[in-house]
Formats: sequence, C-alpha cells, structure tokens
Amino acid sequence: QFIMAIQHINFDVQGVQFHPESVLTPLGEKILNNWLKS
Repeated sequence: QFIMAIQHINFDVQGVQFHPESVLTPLGEKILNNWLKS
C-alpha cells in the first residue's frame, strides 16, 4: 500500500488521496454513506 499525499512549498496546505469506494477500504461503504448524509 502507498499513501499518496502532497504539500505546497509556500503555503500551509496538504492533501491526501483516499478512496473509500475501494473494496480494500474497511467500512468504505459506511464512510461514503455518512459523507452523503452530512
């Protein structure tokens, strides 16, 4: 597994790539449903 992330050089901004729809993500369907309901 790889963690895919990015950080801006000049600004305090970071990001992480995450795929809750992947079959390898435990409780991925629940995470997506919670996000859709929020």
